[in-house]
Amino acid sequence: AGSLSGFCLQSIQNQPFCIFAPGASFGPSKLWEPAKWVELGFKIQKELNVLPLIIGSPEENTLLEQLRKKSHGLFITTKNLPMNLGLLKSLIAKSQFVISTDAGPRHIAAAFDKPTVVLMGPNHPSLSDTHHAKTKIIHKFLSCSPCHKKTCPLKHHQCMKEISVSDVINDISYVQSL
Repeated sequence: AGSLSGFCLQSIQNQPFCIFAPGASFGPSKLWEPAKWVELGFKIQKELNVLPLIIGSPEENTLLEQLRKKSHGLFITTKNLPMNLGLLKSLIAKSQFVISTDAGPRHIAAAFDKPTVVLMGPNHPSLSDTHHAKTKIIHKFLSCSPCHKKTCPLKHHQCMKEISVSDVINDISYVQSL
């Protein structure tokens, strides 16, 4: 499953960390606002004393760097690391919990029985349900959703914008109690 040895993120070796998986190769309709990821990260650090580790594929390095900069460098990212499935599995296995868009890391988290909160926008939750007891899906059923489109056809992206940081914090507490 890959190893963290030689991995340059010494700060996660000595304290609890969680995984933020903000990307989605499906398209921009699955993305949550960067400012909300940052707000969530600060709350998790303050309230839970858990460090956010922002993961992503090399194709998502721009998003990872944007989130790192918005956090004033306080969050760690996997940008510029040789991210592969082995490393991803190792990181998820060692994490406290995972917060993900409707993307691959959430399925790996279920396989490792990790508490997981999924930010679900344009797709219907039943399409990719893992039936994992420790997974909570946040989905706002709006009149326009689920649309199953890669970009918001109405250009407002409300299905993701209406997911609040408080929604996520509440659901983290819930899945951790299971």
